[in-house]
Amino acid sequence: MSNLIYNGDFESVPLANDDSTLNTSYAWVNGAVPYSPLAGQYGWATGRNIKAIDAYFDPEVKHSGSHSMRLRKLASFCGGVVSNYQGGGSISLNLYFFLLEPGKDYDLSLWIKTENADNGTVYAEIEQYGLLGSLLETNKTATVDGTKDWTEVKLRLKANTSVLYGAISLYNAVSVNPSKAWFDDITLKKA
Repeated sequence: MSNLIYNGDFESVPLANDDSTLNTSYAWVNGAVPYSPLAGQYGWATGRNIKAIDAYFDPEVKHSGSHSMRLRKLASFCGGVVSNYQGGGSISLNLYFFLLEPGKDYDLSLWIKTENADNGTVYAEIEQYGLLGSLLETNKTATVDGTKDWTEVKLRLKANTSVLYGAISLYNAVSVNPSKAWFDDITLKKA
């Protein structure tokens, strides 16, 4: 069974991969502006309400392969998300939503590493969408808190009976501490 997550191993990276650029809300992680010819070719975008955080294909810290996705919070009381779409689920420019079969079980697996993460702030979430982009439900993984080496996180989810497609978001959410979180080797497969 093939992986439904495009570039979930973060091995396809921009040639100009620069961690000094602060990403803004709803921008592709490769720095391309929305709707540009380069938009989305690496499959990951910063999400809603991103403040004082950067997203980066990290070549130094990785679970396997040559890169991971790092979300670094640069200030207190900020947070951010990286998703496999750019914009809101129903109004997004997206190349990487994945089809889900209603009522079927799926297994999500990913590896997360954290540095100084507040409790409950670092996790992944599968979003399930129906007709006209309506959000039907979300399925959140367990969190990885504090400073932890690579930790495998798994989630079995059942697709909603009205689902058409899904998306994934990676969170280093709003909290008190500046922190870092890395994500790698993400797979989603039908059980």
